[in-house]
Amino acid sequence: MNDVFNAVRSKIGKPYDDLFFLLTALREVLEENDALDIAKEIPWINTESKGNHEFSSKYLQLYSLVFQLINMVEINGAVQNRRRQESRDLSAVSGLWTSNIKELHAHGISNVEIIEGIKQVFVEPVLTAHPTEASARPY
Repeated sequence: MNDVFNAVRSKIGKPYDDLFFLLTALREVLEENDALDIAKEIPWINTESKGNHEFSSKYLQLYSLVFQLINMVEINGAVQNRRRQESRDLSAVSGLWTSNIKELHAHGISNVEIIEGIKQVFVEPVLTAHPTEASARPY
């Protein structure tokens, strides 16, 4: 690994290690399937890339896979960060009941008033095939 990789790794931390692991695993799978030319083109882990190739469908598929792996690492990092925040102080995590109740207390609203307000809350779960399909029902 060169100095650039080490600098990026020191700034990003565990998500970089996770991405490096997944990209290395992808390289191993490609090598086991005799796709050495493509395996050498995986970004961020190869220093032997030719870099002057024509982008065929193989290369487009490779970069599609790489960006999917990046997305997985990003989501995993966000989940781990959220869990760390929740384990330290639930009231510090935006969007949770404890955070909202803490804010109500800060505005001088008593527990009795909060309980009366909560009694009027109507919660209706929305189950969808994909999160982008969720929408509030008009009343």
